[in-house]
Amino acid sequence: MALVIGGALTTFVLPYLNEFTEKSIPVDWFVDPKIAAALIGFALLIGVAAGAYPAFYISGHKPVEVLTGKASGHAGKTFLRKGLVVFQFMLSFFLIIASYIISDQHTYMRTAKMGFDKDNLVVIQLRGDMSQNLESTKQKFLNHGNIISGSMGYGLPGEAFAGDGIIDKVTGKEIGISMLTVDHDYVKTLGLEIVEGRDFSKEFPSDEKHAFILSEKAASLLGHANIKDALEHELAWNRWDADSLKEGKVIGVVKDIQLNSMRETINPIVLHVYPFAYNTLTMKIKHADVPSTLAHLEKTWKTFNTEWPFEYRFLDANFDRMYKSEEKLATLFTWFTTLAIFVACLGLFGLVVYSTSQRYKEISIRKILGAGESNLVIQLGKNYVLLIAIAFIIAIPLSYYAANEWLQKFAFRISITPMPFAKAALLIAAISLITVGLQAFKAARANPVDALKEQ
Repeated sequence: MALVIGGALTTFVLPYLNEFTEKSIPVDWFVDPKIAAALIGFALLIGVAAGAYPAFYISGHKPVEVLTGKASGHAGKTFLRKGLVVFQFMLSFFLIIASYIISDQHTYMRTAKMGFDKDNLVVIQLRGDMSQNLESTKQKFLNHGNIISGSMGYGLPGEAFAGDGIIDKVTGKEIGISMLTVDHDYVKTLGLEIVEGRDFSKEFPSDEKHAFILSEKAASLLGHANIKDALEHELAWNRWDADSLKEGKVIGVVKDIQLNSMRETINPIVLHVYPFAYNTLTMKIKHADVPSTLAHLEKTWKTFNTEWPFEYRFLDANFDRMYKSEEKLATLFTWFTTLAIFVACLGLFGLVVYSTSQRYKEISIRKILGAGESNLVIQLGKNYVLLIAIAFIIAIPLSYYAANEWLQKFAFRISITPMPFAKAALLIAAISLITVGLQAFKAARANPVDALKEQ
C-alpha cells in the first residue's frame, strides 16, 4: 500500500520538482521494468524484515512468558525502539542545522558588500550605429529624469571582462590582472570607492591615454604594502587597436571589487579609459517608476539604426543567477527537514503510546496516591527528553563537519556559530515536547479505575 501511494504521489509531484530544479526526469521512469522490479523487491524486503523481527523475537521466549507478559520488558527490545527514535531525531537535527547554515550562507552572498553598488543598474548592449558617436549616444539615453548617471565600457561585475594583464614598467614584468575598460563616469555609476588618489576626470585630458586606476589587491600585487605608494606607479598595456603600448601612471586606487560570485577569490583589477572597446552602456536609475525609465530607453533605442530588438538587463540579476543553486538547495533542505521532523515525531509518538500503555497500572497507582497530572507528565516525558538530547549530542559533530566541508567551496563564507545548533535544539525540543506532552497528559488524565480493571 505504501509503495502504491508513494508511486502515485511521486507521479503527481515530479512535474513540479522538474520545474523547480530545471531538470527533466521523465514521469514514466517508474514504468521501467528494472526500476519497477527493484522497487517491488525493496518493498518486499522491508515487509519481510519488519515482520521477521517480532516473529523471531517472540519465538525466542517460552509461551508462558509471552502469555503472562513477562517477555515484553526485555532491555534489547527497548534499546532498539529507543535507538531508532534517536537515529530519526539525529537526522532531523542534521537537516535543520544544514538548512540554517545553507540559508545563512545564501543570505550572506546576496547581501555582502562587493566593492560596488549592484542595485538599480540597467545594462544595454551597444548595437548598430550607437558606437559611431559614443558621447552623443550616451547623452540621448541619459536624457531622462530617473537616470542618475551612465557609463560606457567593456567589463562589468558578473559579466565578461578582459584578462590581458599589464606590464610593470618598474620591473619590466608582465602581470596577470583582470581589466575593465571604462569611461570617466564608471567609478561614479557603479559606486566604487576611491581609497587613494582620484577618479578619471575630463579636466585632465591625459587621463584617457596615460592613466590607470588599480584595485587594492592589484596595488598589493605590484609590491606596495602601503596602498598610497601605488600612486604614480608606471604601467604599460598592449593596445587592441594598434601595435603599440598604452603607457601611463596610476592615478587612484579603489576598494577591491568582487567580479565573480562569492565562491571565488577577489581578482586584482586595473581600470583605464579606452573607447575602442566599449560595448555596453550601464545606467544608474532611480528606484521609483522603473517602467517609465525603461520605456524611455526603448524609445531612444529605436531612434538608432539597428536591426536588434531592444534588450536590457539589471546587473544584480547576474548575481541572482549565480546563487540560484544555493537558493534551490536551501528550499529543498527546508522541505526535506519538514518531512524528517514529521517522520521523527511519528516514531516518537509511537514510542510514547507504547510506553504509556505499558505503564497504565503504574500511572494509575501514582494518581491514586496523590500524584498530580503535571508531575505524571514530567515523569513520563523526562526519558524522551534524554533521548532527544542524545540525538542532539551525536548530531553536533556530524553537522559541524558536513557544514564546514560544504562551506570550503566558497572563498567568502560565514563562520559556523552556535546559533544554528541552538535554533535546531529549540525547534526540535518544542515539537517533541508537544508530541510527548499531549500523549502523556492524555494518559495522566485517564480514569485510574479503568486502567486497573484492564490490568
